[in-house]
Amino acid sequence: MLSRDFGGACGRLLELPNAGERLRPYQRQANTATERAVAAATARAHKITQAILAKAFRGELVTTEAELARQEGRAYEPRLRPRRPHPRHARKPSLQAEA
Repeated sequence: MLSRDFGGACGRLLELPNAGERLRPYQRQANTATERAVAAATARAHKITQAILAKAFRGELVTTEAELARQEGRAYEPRLRPRRPHPRHARKPSLQAEA
C-alpha cells in the first residue's frame, strides 16, 4: 500500500493527532522527528528528480557520439536527417483522387 500511494499515506498519517493525551512526551518527540525526516526526505527526492531530468535534457547522462569521436581521435560529422512532416500536418489523401 505504501509504495503505491506514498503521498496519500503521508496525508493520512499527518491527519492523526500527534498530541494525544495518551502519548508520552518521548512519543510526541519521536512523531515530530519522524514527520520532519519524512518532509526532508521528500524535498530531497524532489530535488534529485529535478536534477536528473535537467541533466537528461542537457544530454549530460550519456556520452555523446561527438565526445566518443574526440576521445578516439577521429572525425565526427553529425548525421543530417531530412525533415519529415509531423503526422498531424501531413497531407491527407483526397477522396477525389481515387475516383
